[in-house]
Amino acid sequence: MLDDLSDRIAAQPHLAATMTVKNLAFSAKILEAAAGKHTGTYQSAKTFAWLRTIGDNIAVGKQQILTQHHLGKDNRHWVGLVVDGEHETIHYGDSFGSNMPSDVREAYQWWLAQHSKSTFALRTLAIAVQDDNSSCGFLAMNSLEHFAFPDTVPLLPCSEIQIKRLRTFVLVAQQMLDQVHCKTRL
Repeated sequence: MLDDLSDRIAAQPHLAATMTVKNLAFSAKILEAAAGKHTGTYQSAKTFAWLRTIGDNIAVGKQQILTQHHLGKDNRHWVGLVVDGEHETIHYGDSFGSNMPSDVREAYQWWLAQHSKSTFALRTLAIAVQDDNSSCGFLAMNSLEHFAFPDTVPLLPCSEIQIKRLRTFVLVAQQMLDQVHCKTRL
């Protein structure tokens, strides 16, 4: 679903110039970098080079990064995150209405402090309220889509989750069929 959002943003030059979607490894890498903050490896380790480039793009290039984050084994829940360099904000969307966990907040703030003198403000990312135990991923994704396309993608009411699940299944199935069909032509 993140790949699909990335493709839709890339197809719009005015958005593609400032907005990038990152995969699920993004937050994990920020947490890893922040965990080693006292060792100084973030500034020198090759494994963090791509993260340093993204941080510079946010601070200097005023880029926006959109991603999802999984809160972990003890809290099996997906949330939406947007880091906005232009407005120096971190938008956090949790469909249960919870605040950003302190470890995630501190890791993102530490990472951004490596690239900017400003402390990024925390804002709520618009997201629908969840009324079940299995829709968080779809609602987090919808919050990112709504952020990128506020005029054309409304927040998804929980009553439409099943429809969204089916549409997503069809989209993923079609992408898989396209890949198989493309490989058979080679």
